[in-house]
Amino acid sequence: MSTGTLLQLDDRCHRAGWRSIRQASGPRGAWAILREAVEAGLVASDHRPERAAAAVRHAALNNQLEVEPAGAVYQISEHLAAIAEQIVYVVGGDRPWARPEPILLDEGLWWESGVFRDADGANLRRVVLTDYWGESKMAGEGQSWHEAGEQAIYGGTLTEMIVLLGAHRENRFHGLWSKGWKHPQNGEIRLQSVAGGEFKRYIPFWREDERIPAGRWAELMPTGLAMTVQQREPLETNARRRWKALAKEKLAEMQDKREPLPQISQCHWPSRCPMGPCAV
Repeated sequence: MSTGTLLQLDDRCHRAGWRSIRQASGPRGAWAILREAVEAGLVASDHRPERAAAAVRHAALNNQLEVEPAGAVYQISEHLAAIAEQIVYVVGGDRPWARPEPILLDEGLWWESGVFRDADGANLRRVVLTDYWGESKMAGEGQSWHEAGEQAIYGGTLTEMIVLLGAHRENRFHGLWSKGWKHPQNGEIRLQSVAGGEFKRYIPFWREDERIPAGRWAELMPTGLAMTVQQREPLETNARRRWKALAKEKLAEMQDKREPLPQISQCHWPSRCPMGPCAV
């Protein structure tokens, strides 16, 4: 777990942060597994899209993917594997991505990065997976440990590659990265609707069911609607100092042997805690 993720979890619940440095996380939902798989593919040395897909399947085989109903694990893992493969194919470029080196904050306190160096190695970049992108989402990401925290430690700009996955319903993402429509007679495939009633004749399908290669899907996908790129400017010196000081203080508190009280209202909202619900 990166330090940014750890501190983000601690902001939500001190007990979850405390537990996360002492035990492995439990089964995770689709969002978490998909993020982990994309990151695994980006850093792989070869066959990177395929490595991302394999990471999803490995998590499912090891009972780390949590879906309801439980009997749908295979179908959903294949759905997530296809999306992870597609994302890495589109955004990954032709060279493996690299993490910044860990930074010693204080005695025994290290910052393990969750972002990546850009192609030149001078600045940072990050893939953001989301179902929508608006002002509130943009502000929240910019004020998170995933971004402001990383910039406070390493400096420089941070480029966000924002992947718009579409609505997440019934364990599937209904967006351009995964869902298409096929004409029942001539087999024409479209990924977005057009004006008029003709589109109603098309039959919806998922990429993994039709086994369409990632390269072909990328040709069909209107990239400008499926993702966007923006850049965060460097933090000011005083802001960097405040973020770093707060990170050190919070990380030091987590070393305390006394387990914090449970914050049970946060166990399932806004998503299930990766450390598992607290028993009360």
